[in-house]
Amino acid sequence: MIFLLLFGLAFLLLSLIYFLKVKKISRNGVKTEGVVFDVEFRRGYKTPYPVIRFLTTEKGWITQTPGFWTHARTPIKGDKVNVIYNPEDPTDFVVETKSNGSVAFIFIGLALIVLWGILTWRHVRF
Repeated sequence: MIFLLLFGLAFLLLSLIYFLKVKKISRNGVKTEGVVFDVEFRRGYKTPYPVIRFLTTEKGWITQTPGFWTHARTPIKGDKVNVIYNPEDPTDFVVETKSNGSVAFIFIGLALIVLWGILTWRHVRF
């Protein structure tokens, strides 16, 4: 049962890391349009992960996977995305979403922690 608490805390920690990264890059970053250049499957994951390609203001192409992918739908090759990148290190970027992608992770984390609390309070063992 402790795994519910640990997973809940992990989801909250991941969402906090993502939120802080987005906030930091958004403050000083450069916005540009990118494209889902390719879609790949990462080892151990069942869902596809996008390879994003965009052009920096210095006319350099960046083609790589973002550190986080928080879009609700599956990436499709050719999709246009908004990118915010660090001008000092363009490989440090986030894909902008309409809503903060960390919100889903926060809700999942909180739900797992609440479930753990209820089960602990009710003395349920499994």
